[in-house]
Amino acid sequence: MRTGGDDPDTFTAIAAARALVADRNGAEALLDWALRLHPRSAAAHLRSGWLANYLDRPTRAARHFRTAMRLAPLDASAFNSLTGLGVTHFIGGDHAQAIRRMEQGLALNPKATWIYRNLMPAYAAAGDRRKAEAGVSALMADYPRLTVAAACDAMVFSPAVTCRIAAGLRAAGLPRT
Repeated sequence: MRTGGDDPDTFTAIAAARALVADRNGAEALLDWALRLHPRSAAAHLRSGWLANYLDRPTRAARHFRTAMRLAPLDASAFNSLTGLGVTHFIGGDHAQAIRRMEQGLALNPKATWIYRNLMPAYAAAGDRRKAEAGVSALMADYPRLTVAAACDAMVFSPAVTCRIAAGLRAAGLPRT
């Protein structure tokens, strides 16, 4: 039996929380340790992929997401890996692939409407106004008071990526404030 001091799942969970409060250095150290303890941890690779996205490291992010999907192709979190991979493509400027991957993630978990926060900017960047506006409707059904400002305040991407997301959310028709 593992204790918290040597349990990669514990390190991964704590790292996920630290990443979401923008403690990227702390999260990175914990995820590196979790992967040293258990290199085949799909959960640690998934979280490492998201952290790499937050740090604008799309090549590294893609590697982690693909590894997570290879290690656990039938895992319930596969939608999250596909979504993360889509965000990786968005960061890299490949909007068609970003849309494809995020739509795949959403198809696996239609209740995860938060995905539209990232998908709508990809639609807008690809010039698909109809789908961007439909994404606003879907997102607003679950988050009726959501604004561009609130969505961006909840994100921990770099300022440059957050600005691109904000521009896409505005173009899709999400209220600014």
